[in-house]
Amino acid sequence: IMLKIGWASADVSTNEPVGIVGQGHERISKGCVDPTTVTVLYLENGGDYVAFISGDFTSIDAPFLHDLKCSVEKKIPDFDGKKILFNATHTHTAPRYQLSRGYDKAPKDRVEICPPEVYRNFLLEQLTDTICCAYESAKPGAIAYGYGSAAVGLSRRVTYFTDKGINNT
Repeated sequence: IMLKIGWASADVSTNEPVGIVGQGHERISKGCVDPTTVTVLYLENGGDYVAFISGDFTSIDAPFLHDLKCSVEKKIPDFDGKKILFNATHTHTAPRYQLSRGYDKAPKDRVEICPPEVYRNFLLEQLTDTICCAYESAKPGAIAYGYGSAAVGLSRRVTYFTDKGINNT
């Protein structure tokens, strides 16, 4: 059995003023300092496969994921959309792509913003193309263990078993 691996990444930023998610109030972007990206890892082994996506968004909503799966199935007819797994990095500065949150009706301080459905369509197209690119670029590869240490940031929500009186030794 041969493992095939494909990678692809895309910048899904926009310089258009858009709603930004991640706070309890509407914010409007004033440009782009760092790119909003999506990265796809496609793995295939013995006819089975999966596409892992990492995207710089607060969350991924079910209607968008459904539309993405259908879009990929149209471009790659034998691809099963159920084998797409999408993980959000949970950034609080991502463009709004959700359609039914009511924010499109909020006051915009007289700023014309890109409607969420316009950015959503752009994101859907870019992400579909990125998945297709990872799929098409898959080549024989391997996975190996690595040993060492990694610096890990301390998050405000981190919880260790020892914090709960559990000795995990």
